[in-house]
Amino acid sequence: MRLRLCLMLLFVAVLPASATAQQRWAGHWVNVDPADYAMFVLDIQPDAQVHQLMPAPQFQAKYRVEGGHLVMRMADGSADSSFALRGDSLIGRGPDAMVRIAGSVVEKSGVRGTWRAVATAQGNAFMTLRSDAEVVLEVGVPVVSSWLGDTLRLTSAQVPSAAYTMRQAGDTLHAVDATGKDHRFVRRPWGCLGISSFDTPAPECR
Repeated sequence: MRLRLCLMLLFVAVLPASATAQQRWAGHWVNVDPADYAMFVLDIQPDAQVHQLMPAPQFQAKYRVEGGHLVMRMADGSADSSFALRGDSLIGRGPDAMVRIAGSVVEKSGVRGTWRAVATAQGNAFMTLRSDAEVVLEVGVPVVSSWLGDTLRLTSAQVPSAAYTMRQAGDTLHAVDATGKDHRFVRRPWGCLGISSFDTPAPECR
């Protein structure tokens, strides 16, 4: 009986330490090196699931809400109003739909915050509607993430499996790959990419 109790206490003491580390790292992390395209954005969920993403700042659009629809005005002057706002969902044409991610902003217009595409068979897509009316896309291929202590392994059908040793120093999250390269990240709100000229118009990015 005493042995069983000791094993239970050890189980409770050890497992949460690993979970707590990953929960502490939960958030939207942006690489501080703009040339490090191999690993630009890491979204670490509280349940330790990870999304590896690339921003698409070249996609330039402004948004507004009109008649219950999200209207996006593109840089070339064209407009898209295919998404209808239905509570925490944006319903588009056919299978197109997006859902508001947990913890996203909810305000009077009902659309500000970050939305994730429901259909992820071809890839992951997150769309942030910032307070300055900017539409920010972040996209990536689906990855399977697994943790062993502080080691994160990412696997996808498109690229070989890769392992990273994770550690945090101050406000910087380090992901060291098998070659010893240190990918350095800082936690930023969704839609904030660490590019001064792009982020400055949005108060949440300053």
